[in-house]
Amino acid sequence: MPPKKKGKKKKDDAELKLEEKYQRTMGEIEALKDQLSKRKEVARRAKSAGLELKDKMKEAEQLLTTQQADQKSVSADMTRQYKTMQTEMNLRIHQLESERDRLQIELEKTQTTLQTTIKVKDDEIAQRDRRIADLNMQMRDLKKDIGVLVQDSFTTLLLKLEEARKNWEEKSTLIQARNKQVLMEFHLNPLEI
Repeated sequence: MPPKKKGKKKKDDAELKLEEKYQRTMGEIEALKDQLSKRKEVARRAKSAGLELKDKMKEAEQLLTTQQADQKSVSADMTRQYKTMQTEMNLRIHQLESERDRLQIELEKTQTTLQTTIKVKDDEIAQRDRRIADLNMQMRDLKKDIGVLVQDSFTTLLLKLEEARKNWEEKSTLIQARNKQVLMEFHLNPLEI
């Protein structure tokens, strides 16, 4: 019987092995099913997260597009304002340069007029100073001439007065002598008259 036992044992061993394999395979299948379900769950969550991320990405893209449009609008507005300011500034610079050039020309004309006026006035002052010097010299000469003339006139007048005094004294003496004589002829005392 022993040999039979061996055969049965072999059969039992084979069945056991087969059963074990089956059990192991079933365990593995269950483990794989669990793993597959976990992976399906992970995949479902990943898909959900992916969809959520896609939505967030679309929102971010829309936000980015809006921000880019706003930025473009602001940039265009700033560029327009800058160009307007630059145009106004260039116009103001041009006006100021024109005003400066006009004032420079006016200043040059004024300086030329001033120099001409100063030269004319200097010439007039020099001419007047020469005229004053000439008149002062003439006055000095006239003073001398007048002094000499006055001196001569006084001298002449004094001489004439002296001569006239002498003539009057002579005439007076003659008149007195005649009067004395007439009075003596009439025998009158000259003191009584």
